[in-house]
Amino acid sequence: MRPDTVADAAAKAHDMKKSDLLDMEAESMAVRMSLAETLVIERTKQKLAEEGVNVAAFTVEVKPKERSRTVMLVKNLPYSVEAGEIVELFARFGDVGRVVLPETKTMGIVEMISEGEAKR
Repeated sequence: MRPDTVADAAAKAHDMKKSDLLDMEAESMAVRMSLAETLVIERTKQKLAEEGVNVAAFTVEVKPKERSRTVMLVKNLPYSVEAGEIVELFARFGDVGRVVLPETKTMGIVEMISEGEAKR
């Protein structure tokens, strides 16, 4: 996950300025960022699960028997990205079935209509 996206998402979740979260003068910036990352991961997983994504497949211990051939995980997104931009980017390769972009914007899911389009 991009640290700047984590900081933006955490600041928004706590209704504070990003600069306050990253204040070098305050105590425990590393701890604050670690807690922020934990919060962002949990909120991202929650949203993906609500959208029907098997979040257990992200863990090393639990792998699906068969991976989807039309769904892609999109990572390292800037916090400013919007779902429409992701659709526009992937539409160059075919019809996009859906985009799941949690409010945290650290990662998203793109589902193409067909396997052939997803392979492009």
